[in-house]
Formats: sequence, C-alpha cells, structure tokens
Amino acid sequence: MAFVFWLFISNLIQILLMPLIMVGHTIQGRHAKRRADSDLDINVKAEGEIEVILIHLEYQNELLIQLVKRSTPG
Repeated sequence: MAFVFWLFISNLIQILLMPLIMVGHTIQGRHAKRRADSDLDINVKAEGEIEVILIHLEYQNELLIQLVKRSTPG
C-alpha cells in the first residue's frame, strides 16, 4: 500500500511540474535558434573574408609567375 501511495505522490509531482518543464524546453529551443542564427551570420562573414583572401592570394600568385617569367633567361 505504501508503494502505491508513493507512486501516486510522485506522479502528482510530475504532473504539477510538467508545465515548468515544457516552458524550460521552449526557452531552450529559442536560445538554440538564436545561437544557430548567430553561427550562420558568423559563418557567412567568414566565408566572405575567405573569398577576399583567396582573391588576394591568386593575384599574388599571378604577380609571382610574371616575376619568374621576367627573371628567367630566355
């Protein structure tokens, strides 16, 4: 009989705490979405910076090839 009463009390506590748990999950979900949006913004900015660096490196590579061609005898 005590075990049944213990189960009843624990289920009652779970039922009373369920809205709090659901609110917590909603808040965590919103926070995760904001973090994902922030990560996307950072990744897009990093991609733009990487493209600029690659263009600069390609230009430097072309200049070096021209210098090598000029300095190599004939």
